[in-house]
Amino acid sequence: MKKYSIKKVEKRLNKSLLALVVLFALIDTTLIGGIISSFIKRKHDNINTLKSIDFSVNYDAFEVYDRLNDAIINNKYLNEEEKNLIKSILWVFIDNKDYMDLNYFENALLTLKINYTKNNKHNNCLYTKAEYFDKKNTIVFYNSSCLQDVDDTILTHELMHIMQKKYDNNYNKYLIETINTIFNEEYSFTEEKSLYPNYYNFTKMLIEIIGEEPFRKYQCYTSVVPIVEELCKIYGSQDDAVELLYDLNEYQEMYSKIIKGKSKYVDKIDLLKGKILNKINKYYQNKYGFSMDNDLIMIYYYDKNTFYDLLINKLFINDKTIITDSYNIDYFCESDNNYISVYVSSPINVKNIIIGKNEIKISDKIINYDKIYQIDDSNRYLNNCSVLKKALY
Repeated sequence: MKKYSIKKVEKRLNKSLLALVVLFALIDTTLIGGIISSFIKRKHDNINTLKSIDFSVNYDAFEVYDRLNDAIINNKYLNEEEKNLIKSILWVFIDNKDYMDLNYFENALLTLKINYTKNNKHNNCLYTKAEYFDKKNTIVFYNSSCLQDVDDTILTHELMHIMQKKYDNNYNKYLIETINTIFNEEYSFTEEKSLYPNYYNFTKMLIEIIGEEPFRKYQCYTSVVPIVEELCKIYGSQDDAVELLYDLNEYQEMYSKIIKGKSKYVDKIDLLKGKILNKINKYYQNKYGFSMDNDLIMIYYYDKNTFYDLLINKLFINDKTIITDSYNIDYFCESDNNYISVYVSSPINVKNIIIGKNEIKISDKIINYDKIYQIDDSNRYLNNCSVLKKALY
C-alpha cells in the first residue's frame, strides 16, 4: 500500500480547497452569466432560424376534413368510441387549418394512442389528471379505466395538445399550457377545472396588446417567434420579449411547486407577478399611450377585487351590493360581440301591502334589485368616465 505523509496530504487538501473556491467563484459569476446568456442566445438563434415557417398555405376545408377524418378512421390504436369523439371536434382543427402543419397533424391523428390507468404518479398534485406525451403521441388519463371516467374538459384539453407541433426545442411550457387552455375553453364552451386558469390571464393580457394571431400560430407550432416579433414592434428588444416569456415560464414552475406544498415560493411568486405585470404594462403603455390601470378589462385580468371596487365607485353602489361576473371574450373561437357581463344585486326597501277583508297592512320589505352591466370596447377605459356611465345599463 502506498504511504502518504501528513504534510503531503495537507498540501493536496489545500490545493483541492483552493480549486473548489476558484470553481465556486467562476460558477457565481462567469458560469451563471453564461447560462443566462446561452439561454437567451439559443432563443434568439431559434428566432433567426424559425422564420422559415410558412403560414401562407390556404388549405381547402373539404380536403382538410377528408384527410383528418380518414386518419381517425384508419387509426388502429383507438376504439370506435374514441374515434367518434375526436371526429366530433374536427371543426376546431379545420377552423385553424391555415396555421397548422397538416401533414404533421394528419400523421398524429393516424398514430395517436389513448391509455387509461387507475394509478396517478402525480398523487401529490390535484390538478394533473391527464398528460399528453408528444414523443410517444400518447394521451394518458389517470384514475380512470375507460372514456366514461374522463371529464370532457380534460379530454378536449389533451386533444388540443395534439395540434401543437414542437417546432422550437426551447418551447415555453407556460405558453403551451395557457394558450391550449384558452383554446379548449373557447372551443368546448366549458371552463376548465385545472391549474392553468389560475394564471392564464397573463396570456389574455398579451393577446389584448398584440392580437390573437401570434398565439394561434404558437398553438400550432410552439414557436415564440411570432409573439416576440410582435412585442418588438411595440417596445424594446428581443432580449426584453424573451425575458418576459422566460418569467412567465418561471411563474408556472413556481405555482406548481406552491400547490405541492412548497410554501417558501409564496413570497417569490408575488415578486415575480409584480415583475411580469410591470413588463406587460410597458408594452401596453407604448401601444396605447396610457397605463393599463385605466383599462377595466385589463384590471379584470390581473386584479378582480380592484375591478369590483372601481365599479362600485363608478356606479355609486352601497357596501351591501353583491357583484358577480360572466366572462364572454373569445379570442380564438370567433365571436362578434365580446364583453364582460357584470351582475349587480342591491338590497332596496319596498312597501309590502297586504289587503285583507277588514284591513290593509303596510310594512317595509327588503328585496334584491338586480341589474346587468356590460363592459366592452365602448366603456372599458376609466379616463373617459362619461362614456363609462352612459354605456352601462
